[in-house]
Amino acid sequence: MLPKSLFSVVFVSAVILAACASPTPTVVAPTMTNVPTLAPTAISAATGNPTSAATTAPSATPAVATSAAGTATAPTTAVPATSAADSLPYPHTACSAGVNLAGQTINLYHMIDMSDGSDNFVEPAQAGYADAAAYLNAHGGICGATIGNVFPATDQVYDGRGILKQWEALSPKPALIAMYYFGDEEFLRNQLADDQIPALAIRIGSTAPLYGQTRQTPSWIYATEPLWSDQIGAVCDYLIAHPERYPHPVIGFLPWDNVPAIVSQQDVPATYCQKRGVGFAGIETATSADHFTLQQPVDRLIQRGATVIFTTANQGVPAGIAQDLVQHGLQQTVTLAAYDWAMDPLEGLSYQLLNTANDLPAINGMIGAHGMASLAELDNAAIQLINAQADEHKRGLNLRADGYVKAWSTLDLFRELYVQTGNRVGFDHVTGAEIKTTLEKIVYATLGGVEDINFNGGARHALSAERIGQMSFLGQDGKSPAGPGNPAKNVSVGGGKLYQPIVLPLTGPVPAPDLRPGGADAPAITDTRADLASLTGRIVFERGVDVYLDPQHEIYAINANGSSLTRLTSNLTYDASPIWSPDGKHIAYAEDVNGRLDVFVMNADGSSQASLLNGSLIDASIPSWTPDGRKLLFVAGGDGNNDIYSVNADGSGTVKLTHDLHDVGFPRMSPNGKQIVFTLGPGGDARIAVINADGSGQRQLSDITVGYGSPAWSPDGKRIAFDTGRDGNDEIYVINADGSGLTRLTNSPGSDLGPAWSPDGQHIAFASDRDGNFEVYIMSADGSGAVRLTDDPEGAAWPSWTR
Repeated sequence: MLPKSLFSVVFVSAVILAACASPTPTVVAPTMTNVPTLAPTAISAATGNPTSAATTAPSATPAVATSAAGTATAPTTAVPATSAADSLPYPHTACSAGVNLAGQTINLYHMIDMSDGSDNFVEPAQAGYADAAAYLNAHGGICGATIGNVFPATDQVYDGRGILKQWEALSPKPALIAMYYFGDEEFLRNQLADDQIPALAIRIGSTAPLYGQTRQTPSWIYATEPLWSDQIGAVCDYLIAHPERYPHPVIGFLPWDNVPAIVSQQDVPATYCQKRGVGFAGIETATSADHFTLQQPVDRLIQRGATVIFTTANQGVPAGIAQDLVQHGLQQTVTLAAYDWAMDPLEGLSYQLLNTANDLPAINGMIGAHGMASLAELDNAAIQLINAQADEHKRGLNLRADGYVKAWSTLDLFRELYVQTGNRVGFDHVTGAEIKTTLEKIVYATLGGVEDINFNGGARHALSAERIGQMSFLGQDGKSPAGPGNPAKNVSVGGGKLYQPIVLPLTGPVPAPDLRPGGADAPAITDTRADLASLTGRIVFERGVDVYLDPQHEIYAINANGSSLTRLTSNLTYDASPIWSPDGKHIAYAEDVNGRLDVFVMNADGSSQASLLNGSLIDASIPSWTPDGRKLLFVAGGDGNNDIYSVNADGSGTVKLTHDLHDVGFPRMSPNGKQIVFTLGPGGDARIAVINADGSGQRQLSDITVGYGSPAWSPDGKRIAFDTGRDGNDEIYVINADGSGLTRLTNSPGSDLGPAWSPDGQHIAFASDRDGNFEVYIMSADGSGAVRLTDDPEGAAWPSWTR
């Protein structure tokens, strides 16, 4: 479960790319029989995926038709009149006697980007939903009604918000939807509650979408697998249970750099693992799947003693890590571990970087969390059923993946929820709210043994049955993993070799530890909010889904000790860069009015919002106050040719202070009223500069490139804090007012931006995405003791502090 933006990673061809080795622990593999016969494979020129050679134009589903709601509805096989009776061959809830919904269609709605060819989940899942619907409908559907699947249209840019808006307008509204990107899950959680539409979260990892920003508000979203933190804990449990293989385990985390939500969950699983006897080597991030890009973060983890590298990245990252381990000669001493969606067989199929020593792909032997039964577990009756259906529909290796299995499991869960709900309230009264009531108490094994779903007791993530699996490859005997005496079974592909990946279960289904903050198994972690208790004053900030892109930002205020959060604007437009007046009675900010920014002022409580300039200048923004509160500074001009202006607090007397300096920003007047500091220059090449209060005497204060910069004077006027990306990512620095004494204050894996001094100069507030999305933090003026002030899935940034 990755944010939607991550699925732009280029899909790597399965043709042999390089020679490398595999960190393979010794395991006793279960005996497998009746391995399904698979057609010879070939590489699809369109996607790079292997496809069945027996089918000239493979497709996950037949062509789709566009519905009135602007969505594409996958064609379904209607329940045949002769097969309307319930005949499913596994334990499930039967419909109440006499219920017959023949002629109706009951849809599960899927919030997933069907046009994203780089997302290797989409095609297997679409195939699985089509095959599962056909099978369920042939065995009675939902009390005789046809089960359908509704997917977004493929001919438009994916927009989760827009899709939900279409669906909420339907009559009746969807009773249940499935969601696949935690960005959607995080940003739409409140809307789902307002609409009373419950959702099954597929591929989720973070806590906030499920339990809210305070972790105390369970949402209408239910994750069908454990969270990332829980999966890490399950892997640590496995390591400790096998000391003969892992005598002194030390785990290091390696997530995607643009999925920093895992960072916010590292303290709890790290502490849990340490209490269990597993060392912790810290966290690094992956910027791409490229082996050379991964070398440095892998090296740093190994230098800190990591014997297990746990990655919450997929799309080739595990193969890249494995290649780095080979080059270090560490494939036998450092174990590669992964979260559930990196354990997908497609990861082994699509990234077959080979090891010249054993002629197996490098990720052979990778272990990890794998909550579903895998297609290799052929003693599992549910898997036998799914494999038989895959054979019947001639699904090639590229579709026989976790997405295919997950689709079967999810659609069967949908059927069970609908039947239980209908039996309880009557099928004419099934609504999202009633489905939610059923979800609150559901205890169900999908298809009799694919996933154990248990939300009983208010849980929002399924913890009842986790597995630890191992990525392996089928041997020539066709029934056990490749290894000594059993070479890998392969098919010639473009002069290379393609192996069939299998995920072997190393454990049976066992409960995963509940390591969400406040979870039953989460170790006690010192609450950093206690450090805020002594702080006084009030902080105003902007809140929005993305601090750079979202057009619907609003202004909020909060006490510096974390209490009394208050929304000040409610314009459904872009309200940004708020700043307090010196007396704390007013707030200036920028607002988008008909596509152009203008400077606004409001009272401290959000009342009396009014434009200061009435649109007289183009894109007036980034306001600040003079120390006496009589004037404001701002930038205006647009088109990369901004200048600094001043205006009286009543909106009169606009004066242009700079002339065609090109890209100026963030003007702030010194506490003595004599100088203005600002950023000068385009984009990432901007520098910190100062001018006199009347606009004369321009000089560059620092030759450091600053990007956003956002310089801020200390209350005594002796220092200037600012942000710069000079060291690879944005951090907070401070310099003396004369440009000397450069000192770095922050050093985090995320971006730290927009410093704002406390009124007494002892602390600095700033925005950082070090723990996931952007939040407001507070640290001591020397950079120590940073603590998070806000905890908001919508994001928080650009703070300003008053008494």
